[in-house]
Amino acid sequence: MKTQILRALCLILFTTTSAVAQNVVPLYEGTPPGSEPANYPEKEYFSKLWNTEVVTNVTKPTLTVFKPAPGTANGTAIVIAPGGGFMALSITSEGTDVAKYLTAKGVTAFVLKYRLAHSGEDATQEFTNLIADRQKFGEIVGRVIPLSIADGQAAVIYVRQHAAEWGIARDRVGIIGFSAGGTVAAGAAFHYTPEGKPAFVAPIYASVGRLKDASVPADAPPMFIVAATDDNLGLAPDSIALYEKWREAKKSVELHMYAKGGHGFGMRQHNIPTDHWIDRFADWLELQGFLKPSTTASDKSASDAFHLGPWEQIIGYSQAVRKGQMLYVSGTVGANEKGEPQDLDGQMKKAYSGIQSTLAHYGTDLSHVFAERIYTTDIDALIRSQETRKQFYGNALPAATWVEVKRLYSPADKIEIEVEVSLD
Repeated sequence: MKTQILRALCLILFTTTSAVAQNVVPLYEGTPPGSEPANYPEKEYFSKLWNTEVVTNVTKPTLTVFKPAPGTANGTAIVIAPGGGFMALSITSEGTDVAKYLTAKGVTAFVLKYRLAHSGEDATQEFTNLIADRQKFGEIVGRVIPLSIADGQAAVIYVRQHAAEWGIARDRVGIIGFSAGGTVAAGAAFHYTPEGKPAFVAPIYASVGRLKDASVPADAPPMFIVAATDDNLGLAPDSIALYEKWREAKKSVELHMYAKGGHGFGMRQHNIPTDHWIDRFADWLELQGFLKPSTTASDKSASDAFHLGPWEQIIGYSQAVRKGQMLYVSGTVGANEKGEPQDLDGQMKKAYSGIQSTLAHYGTDLSHVFAERIYTTDIDALIRSQETRKQFYGNALPAATWVEVKRLYSPADKIEIEVEVSLD
């Protein structure tokens, strides 16, 4: 079906472009599905017992975004689920340190804080006390595990739905998880909807006993697994069983079972081979093609590309690319089976609203923004011009031919907005 492409070009005054800071995105609006409103706060502290920074009492899941340096993004993204027995999150060695390593490889990373069981003063001590009695431990965390897995699935869906805003490809969003976070990652590998299918999955020393009866999907994503034989929680067989499931289903899978490493090594350095598991993961991502530049994501650097949520919500697709002092904004509008525009005037008015929202949204990133309206008068003349071009070119009308260019507003030195309509 033919479509009509609406494109607006906005000339904006820029000075230097500052680096984009990390930002925290709530995974849900309001109380997450399946939960009751909580009356206790999230907590972050340094655990002497685990010798690392931890986060506890998560009731409102979030994604913390880590972006590659300008010009290095390859279009791949990854959700990172730290471990901690569903009572805490080892947020550094299994979260932010992983994100920093992968962003250096061009991957956009999202550290997930998923829902956890309610704990008291020190969740790590409570976990240590409970884990000896697996039955009691299971009773306490069992209620939150389905919610944690749901958060992992929702995180993949969220990143895919907002891919354009971060300059990533929808079909290159994967998930990695550690220990309990590995359960979350494996859950996303076994159970997903079409809009939430991960491109790849990496359960690291995961606990997957709860998924032992799950069937491998017919279109299962490739999987990368890491564990240590001497895992002190006895979880090495879980990784082997997961590998066998994927292998028997004839799905792509790679397993690294280290002789020594224990449980929870993450990004910590112990001067043994487990120090380099992350390098093997990068090798695997390279082999799978996920470190090569994407053909579907923007090939512009982060300083030159703006992906516009407000317009996307109104039009259905959006992208903006800055070239020098020009901000090129594009969106798709509909056409009927004959290639004739469907309410082009109304859609252009919606586009104007989207541009206004976009400029307001990115106003903090730009040194100065001037916004003026798009006039949508004389649409009949615009359509007549299309028909004239079609009569002149016939079936040989090039796909990328611009059939009309109208200068609509151009105050000197401030902002220029044009509308171009084409057939493809």
